[in-house]
Amino acid sequence: MPQARRSIVEVEVERVSDSCGYGVPLMHHEGQREHARLWAEKRLSTRGEDAMAAYQDEMNAESIDGLPAVTSRRQPV
Repeated sequence: MPQARRSIVEVEVERVSDSCGYGVPLMHHEGQREHARLWAEKRLSTRGEDAMAAYQDEMNAESIDGLPAVTSRRQPV
């Protein structure tokens, strides 16, 4: 579903630290969750093919620290 694609963020890392990992539980992948796909499908069916771009414009125009983030994908009117 192209309208519901997620973003890829590229960053330059200057320092990485980690711990021994003894307290980290063992986990395994059990599959994809349905919620995001179902939410996007419902939004598209009730609000039209531009619904995901409109949501992105409203919710992702700036980062949580107020910096410009995702550029709008919608065509100017």
